[in-house]
Amino acid sequence: MLDLVHLLAQSRTLRVLTLPQLGAASTNANSELTAKLLTQSDFALEGSVRFQPAAYKIAIRLNDCKTHQVVWSEEFNLAYDTDRLFDLQSEIAVKIAAQLATPTSVIDRLARSKAQNGSAYSAVLRFYAYTEQFTPELHQQAKVELLEAVKDSPLYAEAWACLSGVYWNEYFFEFNPSADTEDPLRKSVECAQHALKLAPDSVTGTYALAVALFQQGDLALFREYAQKTLDMAPYRADLIAGIGFFQAYAGDWSLGLSLMDRARELAPLHPDWYWIPYVSDAYLREDHATALQYAKRVNPQSFPFFQLYTAAVYHRLQMPQEALESLNTIRVMVPDLMDKLNAMLWRFVHNEKMHQKMLGDLLAVNSSATAS
Repeated sequence: MLDLVHLLAQSRTLRVLTLPQLGAASTNANSELTAKLLTQSDFALEGSVRFQPAAYKIAIRLNDCKTHQVVWSEEFNLAYDTDRLFDLQSEIAVKIAAQLATPTSVIDRLARSKAQNGSAYSAVLRFYAYTEQFTPELHQQAKVELLEAVKDSPLYAEAWACLSGVYWNEYFFEFNPSADTEDPLRKSVECAQHALKLAPDSVTGTYALAVALFQQGDLALFREYAQKTLDMAPYRADLIAGIGFFQAYAGDWSLGLSLMDRARELAPLHPDWYWIPYVSDAYLREDHATALQYAKRVNPQSFPFFQLYTAAVYHRLQMPQEALESLNTIRVMVPDLMDKLNAMLWRFVHNEKMHQKMLGDLLAVNSSATAS
């Protein structure tokens, strides 16, 4: 129980209340306090433990305090092993927190569906919705709301951390560049550092700084802050996936893919961009058929420019028509694609071997189209 409370309390988008212990020794005052706290809460978490031969069965339910509807439930089996009891308890706490306390979790998804009032908290939720589907439109909405949020709530560290993410995404995807922002990466680092000044324990700020440093090419500092992120939030599937993504493209494919595996385990209903490093790994290993199978799991609409990967894979599989169609999809968004291709690929792939391989394949696709 204490492990779970500790993990949930780290969330910057949840306010965690603990209820008085009820039972034979409970008082009327405790009962009244419990009733009052429940009326002030959006959700209540409850659970039960049953003992079976050689195992415990733990059932957890999340209830909507207003409608009394059960909005989420899960069961866990805990082997009766006294040597590993505390380890297994911690693992279950991590899995529950992963389901409840991350930006792609049950609670945040429910909160997003409610009426938005333009508050700083709503702006943070808007940003997390964007991280599930990277589109220019969602990026612009998150950017506008977060800029307003840090103006209205300048001490809200989570908003500053998310604004850092907006700026490095502006650089990464070239989304919605601001006329007054000459260097979005510098702005990203500044926002992340400000978030950590306001809240040194901000895991979102730590992650944002790690990614901005990666984009700047400082891989040593990136890895330092990446490890801090993982240590601070072992339940945050979204951050584990982000760190895994960039670790892979920094060249540590084994670590990167193991982190992606962990993120997918914690969040079975994860965004489909989690599969992209698997595409790249198979492509680098010359296993292009497997790369294509992974690529089919990614919706290109959720990750712009993913068709660059599929075009390269199709080229290696000697499927020129499909390769050209994928490349032309990107040309619609970036008419001068071939002029920008080298720099664009380097933003996505901080890995010389993969960068050169993809660049050569995509230039070949373009050349074959020009020749025909």
